[in-house]
Amino acid sequence: MYFKNKLIILTTIRFIYKPNEKTELIVLDMNLDEEKMRDQITAALKKKISGDVAVNLISGSGKEHMALLGALTKCGVGIRFVTSTEQGIKEL
Repeated sequence: MYFKNKLIILTTIRFIYKPNEKTELIVLDMNLDEEKMRDQITAALKKKISGDVAVNLISGSGKEHMALLGALTKCGVGIRFVTSTEQGIKEL
C-alpha cells in the first residue's frame, strides 16, 4: 500500500528486510479470523493514513485481502488500485 510516498507492506511472515524511512513493515497474524485481522490492520493504520491510499493486491490470500479492504473502509480512506510495471507504478 502506498500513502504519501511511503510504502506500507502487510505480510504474514517476517522476512529479512530492512525498512528505510519510506517503508514500513506490518506483520499480520494468519491465525486470526478475518474480523480480528481487519481490526489488527485498522489499529496499525488508523493514525498513519488519510485521504486516498494506493493498494496492490498482487499477492496474498483472499482472507488477507478481505481484512485489508475492511480495515481501509473502517479507516474511511479512498482506495486506488495500482500495479508495478517496468515503467513504475501505474494506476488501474
